[in-house]
This record gives sequence, structure tokens and C-alpha cells, in this order.
Amino acid sequence: MALVAPKSNSDLNVLSHNIEFVDCEPRSLARVAELAPRFVQAVKLSGATYLSEQFEQFEPEGVTGVVVVAESHFSIHTWPEHGLAVIDVLTCSEQVDIDSFVLSLAEFCKPKDVKRESINRVSIDNS
Repeated sequence: MALVAPKSNSDLNVLSHNIEFVDCEPRSLARVAELAPRFVQAVKLSGATYLSEQFEQFEPEGVTGVVVVAESHFSIHTWPEHGLAVIDVLTCSEQVDIDSFVLSLAEFCKPKDVKRESINRVSIDNS
């Protein structure tokens, strides 16, 4: 699939979303085989353009992974023994629905608390 870069005279907004799932169901964070498909599904539900993924299993438990999307990336790092998942999303498209992503993944991980911070990393207005 050939990707088309935005026109050089278009506006650019790069957003960084830092998300913490606190007090999750530990089993949901422990194994790549269970978490990766749900994470990828949530990414796709956000409207981001899926390109590739890489997930790694830690022993005895824990997962780290990244999904590369045309709009940038989604990553997750888990500590099942603490019920914690730390998620970072970097996107250059306002069309990516972070709320849908968070809700979808939260259905699987069942956090008791979700902490979110969004930072506007870069804004270029070419109008």
C-alpha cells in the first residue's frame, strides 16, 4: 500500500495522548496472545489507518507493543502485577477518535481509573 503524504502547504497538528489504565484486571495485561488482538481492534476502531504491529512478551508476565498507523503510532506497556497499563498515542490527524480507542480497550482491561493527558506537540498553520 502506497502512503500519500499530506501536502506541504497543509496545516499540521501533532497530538500526544498519554493514557494510564489503573487497577486493571491483571490477566488482561499479562499475555500478548490475549492483549494484542484487543489493542489492535481498539486502534482500528479509532479510525486510524493500520500499517503494522510488533508485540513482545515478558516473563513471567507483561506486554510491550506498538501499532504503527499512517497517522503515527499507538504503544502500550503493561505491569500486570500492579494492574497498570501505560499507553502513548501520537497522531497527526484529528480524525483519529481517541475516545473510541480508550473505551474499546477499557472494556477488555477493566481499569478502575483512567488517567488521560493530551498535549499539542506541534501546530503549524499554513493559512
